[in-house]
Parts: sequence; structure tokens; C-alpha cells
Amino acid sequence: MSDFDMESLVGKNIYVNKGGPEAKSGKLLHMGYNYVVVGADNNEGCVYYATHHLKSFGEAVQNDNNQQQNGNEYSNQNSNQNQTWEYFTPSCFSAIMDNMIGEYIQINRGGPECGKGKLLDSTYDYVVLSSDNDGVVYFNTKHIKSISVVQQNQQSDDDGDGENDSESGSESGKSSGKSSGKSSGKSSGQTSGKSSGKQWWEQQDESGSQNQAEQDPEYFREYGFKDLFERLKYKKVKINRGGPDCVEGMLTDYVGGYVCVYGDNVIHRILPRHIKSLSLSYNNNNNNNNNNNNNNNNNKDNNKDNNKDNDKNKNKDKDKNNDKNKDKNKNNKSGKSSKSGK
Repeated sequence: MSDFDMESLVGKNIYVNKGGPEAKSGKLLHMGYNYVVVGADNNEGCVYYATHHLKSFGEAVQNDNNQQQNGNEYSNQNSNQNQTWEYFTPSCFSAIMDNMIGEYIQINRGGPECGKGKLLDSTYDYVVLSSDNDGVVYFNTKHIKSISVVQQNQQSDDDGDGENDSESGSESGKSSGKSSGKSSGKSSGQTSGKSSGKQWWEQQDESGSQNQAEQDPEYFREYGFKDLFERLKYKKVKINRGGPDCVEGMLTDYVGGYVCVYGDNVIHRILPRHIKSLSLSYNNNNNNNNNNNNNNNNNKDNNKDNNKDNDKNKNKDKDKNNDKNKDKNKNNKSGKSSKSGK
């Protein structure tokens, strides 16, 4: 059950958290069992927050004294009233990710555990993300604070080709849920800017600007997050994305209620409940690939040098043989001339 009773604020403009990377302002669209859906400002789409990670909610109060001071802020919030939202309303927070498989998503709003990429799989307590920077990453669902589908305009902004949508209409709200059915609320009008991450992939596929022929990377699928420790045993892994809790090294064992990782001449014993994400050491793979490529290039260069030396030696031998043949011919001619003189 949710830690917050926010039913009275559904449909109103709110602030999620007072500060930090997870702070966001927008319209509260839905109140679920253990999550809330916020239609974020600036056309960032819908953000799904796990309520047990939320610290506070704020409601904007408009009066004559602060209306002029916060005019721009209120105008941004009022623009939400003219936007159509599409969102999932499943039974719980983890079921939201089931509806996002195959889409380009963002996990968390910021910080070291923020990740963007294609969602490959979702289980009851972890998700698999094909990350842009770290390859395949396994995120512990308990530590996911928020999740959203990257909108088309956000992806364009990341590529430097952002576009601003300015169409608007009357207030309306739509929601769809694949787990607990469909629910919708309609007033009037329609607006643009409803493109989801999945739609973006399809559009890019049709235009040919995004190569969809590439296969998804391989990954391990286990029943629970802790089962991944046994599967990744004796492999070089990276636990957590960054910060003071980031550990990289060889996963040697999972016994006695903790995970053993050997790195930098230290045996780290980590409690599983503090592991936010897990992945194979991506940098190590890159280094190995680079070393292999360098070795292959060096071998090619050595082979070229050897071939050049062999060609030079062959040419020298040919020159020597030609000189010997010339000397023999000269000697034969001189011998013939001496006989004729006699």
C-alpha cells in the first residue's frame, strides 16, 4: 500500500520532492498501489515514481502576492492542463516495467544510478537494461526510484536536433493499463506530442535513420536478483554504477548472506540489499578487445615487415645469380677467343 494518500491531489499541479535529481514538477495523473504517475513539465512525458522513495509532495498555491513573482512557473504548470497524457495503470510499480519491454527508457532522473537504454526484460525484482554506456545492466527494482519512457523530443534534444511542439487543445486525460485493464478520463480536445519511446523506435525504423536490424545483446535471465550472483560467479563485475558504493572486481562467491568481490587487492563483502545494480565489467571487455585488436595489428605489421625482408632477400639472391651468370658468360667468351687466336 502507498505511503502517501494523494487521491485528493489527482489532477492538480504538484512538486515531487523539494530538491535533488528526483525533484520534478507536473500534474499528478494517477495514484497507484505503490506508485504515482506525474505528467512532467516541458514535454518530458509521464514519470512513474515508487512511493517508498519519495520524500515529499508540494502543491502550488497561487495568490495575488506571489502570482507575479512566480508567473513563469505557474504558466508552465498551467500549460499541463492543455496536454494529453498516455500512461499505464498496472497493479504495482514492478508491473509498470512489464509494459515497457522493448522501449527506450530512463531509470531514475539523475545521479550515479541513472541509466538510459532499451529495456530488454523485467522480472518481479529486477530489470535488464541495454545501457548506452555500460552495456547490459541488471537493476534491482527495490532501488529504482523512478522510470519513464524517453519521449521523441527528449531523444532529439540528446542528438542536438530538438524540436518544440506548440500545439494545444482542451483538457483531457487518458490512461491505459495492460495489467489491470484500461482506464481513461476524457473532457474534450486533442493535442499533439504523445509519441512514446516505442513509437520513436518504429519511426526511426521506417525512416532508416536508426538501424533496428541489430540484435539485442545477450543477457542472463534468472528467477530473482540474488540468483544472478551465482550465474556471474568467477566473472569480473561492476556493482553499482558510481559513487562510494561502486565496486569492481572478480565475483568470487555468494555465501553467508553477502557477496564476495575481489578487486584492488581487497576482498569486499557486500550485503545484497545494498546492491542497486549489477553488470559485467564493460571497461574490462573493451580493454580486452582493444588489446586483441592491437595484438592483431602488431601481428599484421610484423608479417608485412617479414614479407618485405623476404622479398628483399629474394631480390638480392636473384641479383647475385645474375652476376654469376654474367661472369661465367664472360669467361666462356674469353676462352673461345684465345682458342681462335691459336
